[in-house]
Amino acid sequence: IYGAWGALVTLFGLITGFVIDNLGVARSLRAGFVVSLVARCVIFVTSSRVTLLAAMVLLSFGNCLGIPVLTVGIRRYTIESNRG
Repeated sequence: IYGAWGALVTLFGLITGFVIDNLGVARSLRAGFVVSLVARCVIFVTSSRVTLLAAMVLLSFGNCLGIPVLTVGIRRYTIESNRG
């Protein structure tokens, strides 16, 4: 399951690159947080395998708007000497 989740995060990251550019870093992070929160709540309350699978896909979409977007934000809004 972890491998499929990671592959989906990568796939969604490649597909939604233009969305991140159009929304901007802050809006993308907020959207990713909301999507991930909803997916985690669904995972917590579900007992259906189909719903769990759908929530995992939704979670991977939300996570593709997390760490990769933070990386883009750091590159855009800092200079190299501040990055560490």
